[in-house]
Amino acid sequence: MYVGAEAGNKLELGLITKSIARAAIQLASAMASNLHSSLGDMKGKDLYQLPHVVAPLFTTFDKIIVTPEGEIPPPLGTPFIEDLEYRKQRLKFHKFKDANINLTNTYSFSVNTSNINLITWTLCGIPMVRPMDLRIFLADSPIRLVGYEIPDSITSGPNKTTDHPVKELNYVFNMKVCMFICVCVYMYLCVFIFMYSYGNVCMYV
Repeated sequence: MYVGAEAGNKLELGLITKSIARAAIQLASAMASNLHSSLGDMKGKDLYQLPHVVAPLFTTFDKIIVTPEGEIPPPLGTPFIEDLEYRKQRLKFHKFKDANINLTNTYSFSVNTSNINLITWTLCGIPMVRPMDLRIFLADSPIRLVGYEIPDSITSGPNKTTDHPVKELNYVFNMKVCMFICVCVYMYLCVFIFMYSYGNVCMYV
């Protein structure tokens, strides 16, 4: 199972933006093992790929908490404290089956990145590259946070391929993130903080 991000259309990049995109992917490759990426194909192609950067689930997420049945999972919105021994084990997983998934357990995941600022919609933190508007790369396409499985018939057998053709992917989740949504969330948080601060002032007075 792979997790990561994908865009809705083939990226039409110039020489400079393509070089920056490849530098960003190389930086991500240094932090996530078995990274898979593509700038996308034309949708007229039979087994076309969407632009994506993904990696195996258990070696990608920052923190994973496994809660046995009957116990209470960690509350969302708070930093997770992962068992260090389990972390050492999962970072060595090569296939999903290595995780020995127990369907009675609850699996909590957390992930973060310092290379995308969703509020300003910019690519940042790339060595020797100033922050750049994501629309330079994506145009009006949103980013989708995805998790998907690839059938064994695609990764093995006589017609195996290293590509991730979209028609063959079994999506587990697919969440759209766009600039409009991020700005609305940011404005909501600003209003909430202002009202909370104003309320504290009134209570103090």
